[in-house]
Amino acid sequence: MTRNELIAIAGKSNVDALEALNCEPTSRNTSGTADHGYAEYVASLEIEDGRTITAVYYQTIEDSKQFADFELDWDVDHYTID
Repeated sequence: MTRNELIAIAGKSNVDALEALNCEPTSRNTSGTADHGYAEYVASLEIEDGRTITAVYYQTIEDSKQFADFELDWDVDHYTID
C-alpha cells in the first residue's frame, strides 16, 4: 500500500514514527528479489490497536555490501499492515 493509504488507516503520527525507525535486513526472497539482485529491509511498529505497520525497503545487494547504511537511499517501496 502507499504512504497515503497507510496514513488513512493508521494515522500520520504512526507512519511518521515508523519511518523514523531503523530498518533491518530480512532473509525473505519475496517475488524473487534476491534472484533479481535486491535485498529486502523492513521496519515495523505495533500501533495502539495491536496491529503492526511495516515499511518495506529494497537495496541492491551490491550497494548494501559496498556502502555504509547512511550512504544508501532509503526510500520506502511500500507499506503493509497486519
